[in-house]
Amino acid sequence: MKLGYFKKDYSILNKTGTLITDSYLQGNKNFLILLLLFFLNSATLTLLAQKTDSFSIPDNFTTPAELSLYFSKQMSEPENDSFEMKVKILDEAIKSARLHNFLTAAANFYYDKGLLLYRAHKYKESKQSYLAAKQIYLKFNDLVNVRRTFEEIGYCYERLGLADSASNYYEANLKISKNIKNDSTLALAYSNLGHAAWRKGNFSSALENYTNALKIRKQLNLYEDIASSLNSIGSVYWKRGNYGKSLDYFFQSLKIRKNIKEYFGMITVLNNIGSVYQKLKYYNKAKEYFLSASQLSDSSGYKFGQSYSSYNLGLLDLELGGAESAIKHLDKSIKISTIISELNLLAIAKISLGKCYEKNENLKLAEKYYTEAINESEKHSDSFALASAGNNLAKILIKNNGSKNEILPLLNRSLSICQNENLKELLKDNYEAFYLLYKRENDIRNEQNYFRKFVEVKDSLFNEKLVNDMTNLIVRFEIEKTEGENYLLRKDKQLQQAEIEAERTLRNLILVIAVLCLSLLIVIFYLYSHKTKLNSQINSQKLAVETLNKELIERNAELDSINRTKDKFFSIISHDIKNPAGVINNFSVLLIKNYDNLTNDEVQKIIQSIKNSSDTLIHLIFNLLDWSRSQLDKIEPNIIKILVGDVLDEVYRLYESNAELKNISLEIEKENNCSVMADPQMINSVLRNLLSNAIKFTHPGGIIKISVKSADKYCKISIIDNGIGMEEETLNDLFKRDIMISMHGTASEKGTGMGLMLCKEFVSLNGGEIGVTSKINEGSTFWFTLPSA
Repeated sequence: MKLGYFKKDYSILNKTGTLITDSYLQGNKNFLILLLLFFLNSATLTLLAQKTDSFSIPDNFTTPAELSLYFSKQMSEPENDSFEMKVKILDEAIKSARLHNFLTAAANFYYDKGLLLYRAHKYKESKQSYLAAKQIYLKFNDLVNVRRTFEEIGYCYERLGLADSASNYYEANLKISKNIKNDSTLALAYSNLGHAAWRKGNFSSALENYTNALKIRKQLNLYEDIASSLNSIGSVYWKRGNYGKSLDYFFQSLKIRKNIKEYFGMITVLNNIGSVYQKLKYYNKAKEYFLSASQLSDSSGYKFGQSYSSYNLGLLDLELGGAESAIKHLDKSIKISTIISELNLLAIAKISLGKCYEKNENLKLAEKYYTEAINESEKHSDSFALASAGNNLAKILIKNNGSKNEILPLLNRSLSICQNENLKELLKDNYEAFYLLYKRENDIRNEQNYFRKFVEVKDSLFNEKLVNDMTNLIVRFEIEKTEGENYLLRKDKQLQQAEIEAERTLRNLILVIAVLCLSLLIVIFYLYSHKTKLNSQINSQKLAVETLNKELIERNAELDSINRTKDKFFSIISHDIKNPAGVINNFSVLLIKNYDNLTNDEVQKIIQSIKNSSDTLIHLIFNLLDWSRSQLDKIEPNIIKILVGDVLDEVYRLYESNAELKNISLEIEKENNCSVMADPQMINSVLRNLLSNAIKFTHPGGIIKISVKSADKYCKISIIDNGIGMEEETLNDLFKRDIMISMHGTASEKGTGMGLMLCKEFVSLNGGEIGVTSKINEGSTFWFTLPSA
């Protein structure tokens, strides 16, 4: 028999932190009946429950029910509450059941032992116990129990990171569910197959199985399970980068869970919605949903929700540069996860905490938390966390001159996981760590080999990121457009309501006047004053209507502006991206078809042309993305204290090779302690555009000087070239938002005219000023200021 003590919540924490939840509890009606008999016949049970310190077992059981009741009593005793005692009791129960040839009872005890071991994260031992139960159930052709045993074995394999083995048992589970014609278990079987496909990265299969589960659950009106399936489907679209559809399914799931007051599921989906908004860089909205999930977790006492929400808030702060606040959130998540033994979340939270300390240059604490994350990951076979923590720990050891014999096992294990599970981001980090190790060891052959692999994976990820950024931009535009339309609809509704109210008031006024006209003359003066008051109210309402009309007109103008911005954006894309892309394509075809007939010099020239066009295309895409964000009027600077020299060094390294190609000298005069309050990404974009323009319009052999000087309240950065200069008429239109000036450089380089417009907007958002002085054939000086820290 099944003892019924162990409820199991099958929660899978995937590799991006999105939670997919499907809970299932298989009860046993026979046990409930027997338990009732137990309380009604305590005298008999007292006799059966006698035991000694040596755990002696009676040998005179006549029925399986009698044996089951005895061990049920043993399990419920307070002194037997420890994990070790429960395992011992179940082992004795299995032994006794087999001795009395009560095989069905023995199978149920194996099953309960599997549940107990699973809850203790002993997945290998749990699987063995379920396999023993399965053999007995198969012998008696007990398909109901065979099905649920297959299901549990699948969960064990999933926890052990063996997704293929898990899929095999879920497939068998699906076949049995179809045979026994139990639709609710059939839906769960499809859902479990979806989970397994998810772990293997087969998102098409995952989507198909989740959709099949959703159809069945809708037919059965299983609202809690419907919400779970919608959440799972949303998570698939999240992994595919389709954030629009992802949000749609998450909001459907949230609506159902609100209606049925399923608060734990609401917490999960609130966190998922926050994660999508974070990916789309709507940081305020992301924080709003994470905080909502955190508050709901606190009010409902849901420990896992508290830990998961704190984890997401920590990741958000870490992305925004707030390492100290991120540490507080992650510490809270780790403490709660430790209490509730949520090992998956505990491991990834420790990895993130290690990154915080590494960012703060506290390598000792970073090494501590990466090591602990590895230990936690090994306990429950979390391969993703194990690979991530291994990469990070290896990099720390390389920095600290750790032993090669200590570092290589970490990297080799991480490499194997990354290759088996197609974890490209972690694979890039792994190859980089190998490269750094062999560079330190002066092993040139391996250093070059792993650097080449690192660059290949990095380029592949960069191309994917460009596609995702463009997709995200369209999703963001649709969100902004929808919000604008919703605002206009709300205002239109308010306007209609105001007009109805005015009509109602006027109708009532006419009725009052008609009645008052029949009254005595003595009341006329009173009615006159009353009429005057009502007219005043009508005028006020008409004024309110006019105000609403004015707002409606302004909002329509804003919507027209948004549409014009979109048209301008796609016009730039269609014209300026195709030119360098065409150059890359044409020269690539030329190189492929005529490689054997070309000289080395000709090949070098073709490759250089491809490189120049690639640089132009990448620079254009960066500017397009920055410009489009600024045009949506939703960009929010992340103002923090930064050293101007650090940002300048980063931009210098980026354009050093471009200057060398034109034989241009770059000279930097900076004050190392010049710190400002600004958004580092925006200032990076400003410096990139100004330095790129200086190189573009300076003749070969020229000089570009970069000056950084601090004053009491601001820091001034200047880029000075001795290039071609500009006329006064050009200077007057240079920073105007509605005018894009495009000029060819000294080597016929072409631009879009967006760069300087971006510079002005970004400097203004950071509280600074920008300006330029120039003379024809003598050069130009671009300068901008930022508030001192």
